[in-house]
Amino acid sequence: MAEMIFEPLQGVGPFPFGEAIEPLINKLGLIEVPEENVDATGWITYRMPGQDIRIHSEDGKIISIACYEDCWYKGKNLIGLTLQDIVRLLGPTTLSDEPNVIEIDDDEEVVYEIESIDVQLWVRNGIVVTVIC
Repeated sequence: MAEMIFEPLQGVGPFPFGEAIEPLINKLGLIEVPEENVDATGWITYRMPGQDIRIHSEDGKIISIACYEDCWYKGKNLIGLTLQDIVRLLGPTTLSDEPNVIEIDDDEEVVYEIESIDVQLWVRNGIVVTVIC
């Protein structure tokens, strides 16, 4: 199982931003998730067996990775940390002034953006539950 190590503005684990997705489909056993493809953007979504992540591609290139279970940075899994812990870990960062509130499964998640490293942190009950890079 590949480690999902976040490298700001570079990629996550074996998925570098801007690189071709095609070679990784067979190598890592990626499976297209047609119901998650985004018609408005033309993005194609893949999942990796055994890991709760989604890899989004556009024009055959990796453009975004959504991590729901593991997203490691400086030896810490960002999933499960508080927002304050992540801000301390990332160092000087600026969170979006007005986070978005989204209702999912009768629960609210607050989405914070850190534009300097192009990351979204989805927070439920004070804990980060999703990291989208």
